[in-house]
Amino acid sequence: MDPFGSFVFGTDSNVSQLIFHWDSFILQPVGETHDSHLSGLRNEAWQMLVDSFQDICRGYAFLACAAKLRATTTKSPAIAALAEQYRHVALIDLRQRLQREGVTDDAPGCMLSLIIADLANADSDSARVHMRFLKKIIQPADGRRVSIPPGAGHILLWQDIQVATLSLKRPLLDLERWEREQSPGLWLPTSPTFRAQLEAGSQVDGDALADPYLERLFQDAKKYGMVLQSLYSDQVPLSRTNSRKLSTGLLLLCGRLLAYYLDRCEASDYFDGGVDADLANIQAAAASLTAIYWVRAMTRDEMGPVRHALDFDYSNYHAGPNLLERLGQLIQVSEAAANRLVDSYQASKPRETAIPRELRLRLWILDICAYIERSSGKTNSGTHYQDRLSALLLATGTEDRIFFQNEVIDGFLSLNSDTVLGPLWFVPIFRTAALARDEGEAPVSVRTVIKTGEDTSRWTRFAEAL
Repeated sequence: MDPFGSFVFGTDSNVSQLIFHWDSFILQPVGETHDSHLSGLRNEAWQMLVDSFQDICRGYAFLACAAKLRATTTKSPAIAALAEQYRHVALIDLRQRLQREGVTDDAPGCMLSLIIADLANADSDSARVHMRFLKKIIQPADGRRVSIPPGAGHILLWQDIQVATLSLKRPLLDLERWEREQSPGLWLPTSPTFRAQLEAGSQVDGDALADPYLERLFQDAKKYGMVLQSLYSDQVPLSRTNSRKLSTGLLLLCGRLLAYYLDRCEASDYFDGGVDADLANIQAAAASLTAIYWVRAMTRDEMGPVRHALDFDYSNYHAGPNLLERLGQLIQVSEAAANRLVDSYQASKPRETAIPRELRLRLWILDICAYIERSSGKTNSGTHYQDRLSALLLATGTEDRIFFQNEVIDGFLSLNSDTVLGPLWFVPIFRTAALARDEGEAPVSVRTVIKTGEDTSRWTRFAEAL
């Protein structure tokens, strides 16, 4: 039986080509992994496509996303224009529905679909507008707790953190409230031996980070990094529930790092362009941004120089260019203060004196900046940050790579072409839509997760809308 026989709108050659592209170039590479877990996720992602065509808004939002991904690989202006056309149709349909019927049962699911299309089309402003709509429903101002299906909630959290990171603004969701109401019991391995390894391997250069809270965030990042590498290297299967919990913990970590960056910027006179700007505040802000990139790279939200077949071109989801631009501004405005510290260090006797903590942190930041630069995929990206890193390595006597790794990088978060990244299911299409349901089950019934007495009408089709 034709699974698309019940479309609520007509199809043409463009729609057929996009469906073929979705299946052959985005989902089929899963077959190369011989991983039954990923194969199950592939089936879920395909089912999401079939389900979306039962609704005009969700169907056209999906087509907008698929068209933009195809336009990214083909460089076709016509397909890119088609993506905008489809997104416009989806938006108009939802607006008319809201004007005609108000907030109906399927409105939240349609809004989630629109945000996916917004992100694929690199329109973080529209995505943020649509996120505000959902926040009012999910975290009402009166403090009332609203429970939602875990799969839908995970997609929403991913979207909020994605939009916030792309725009370098605070997440719209209250993350502490979210963890308390929607994400109890974040997942980490329960093995006592592995837990001990996590504690032993999560030590960081607290002296250089110079803030206990930032130090704890870096320790959490290191622990998650070890878990991700173990899951990929040992091919450890996770249940859909634990996959979502692990993903949620990493998203909350990114959100907290982003909030820390914004707090630090507000606490300094960086934006006033002061020549003697506060080096500690500015580098702490830069360190948190750099850590965000590291987490995103480990979870395949950013693509490194070496890519896997599943690392499809999701360039419109990548925050690396924005992060690098802001990091460049932070590095530039603190250059004078850093140079004075270098001069002081070079004049110190004996030269065996430990590298100043501010310079250790700066070396690590520049190392990750050089990595982002190499990962841009542009042949003319240049070596600006690599050159700055080399100059500082020379000035501090840390040119030897092994010494640099041991004395500097190991105190923070290591990332290079040999770094083992997280499981392949972290690529955006599997991390979001394919984790919306539990293995072998129908969409989560809202009545099983909403307390008796709560208004369930608007969520009745929320999970089904995914």
